[in-house]
Amino acid sequence: MKLTIPPNIFARLLAKSLSAFERFEIIETQPAMIVSEVESGKSELGIIPSYDLLQHAGLVVSKKIGISFDGPLSNSFLYFKPSQRIMDKLFLTGDVTTNEIILSKIILLEKFGISLSPELTTGTPDFDRGNFLVVGNKNFENNLFENGVSFSEMVAEFIDYPYVNFVLVSKHEIILTEIAQLEQKVDETVEDNLNKFLEESGLSREAKSFIRSNFDSVYFEITHNEITGLTELLRLAYYHGIVKEITEINLS
Repeated sequence: MKLTIPPNIFARLLAKSLSAFERFEIIETQPAMIVSEVESGKSELGIIPSYDLLQHAGLVVSKKIGISFDGPLSNSFLYFKPSQRIMDKLFLTGDVTTNEIILSKIILLEKFGISLSPELTTGTPDFDRGNFLVVGNKNFENNLFENGVSFSEMVAEFIDYPYVNFVLVSKHEIILTEIAQLEQKVDETVEDNLNKFLEESGLSREAKSFIRSNFDSVYFEITHNEITGLTELLRLAYYHGIVKEITEINLS
């Protein structure tokens, strides 16, 4: 059986930490492709961006395992151009998902009154010439995160709940039920594996220190708070006209 995950350090850490995943072949691919891998049956499990549920609400969502943030540690960071008077553009780069495309527009409008359409870009960001939202492991290369603002923290503050960035999904409810029964202390198990994972990660000393110091702001276990946060997140897309109906979560 296969578990398909996005190529970020948080998904890797989760996948390598839980004994329930030992029977799965773990495959990394671009986040935008994972939901189709699960729906087509090529993968029995997938860790997908939460906003992919807007168009794929039929998938069963784990009520036990996910990846959520509410503080400085994040999978996405905002980098603002210095000395700007008016923010007129935002470029998205890295392992961009539906979450960043939709939420960046909503959060900038709601928090700062700025209405703009984010633009996808590739290559090396020039932070002196533009505003960037960088997604994924690029933030931890060359200690880039030191000059950024946690996008997850901004989202969590706005919805007043943890920002559920990724969810574990399947077409088969029984698989998620079995995994939930096997894994009783997800956060503790992942934290126990953190130091070994970081030592093998190739990250800089500063990046490893930052992750360790702020690891209490990332959650791999779904609780009532995360379920409420995910519900609020999906409703936000409805309120802003992204979808025509409120997305119901099919939890198991």
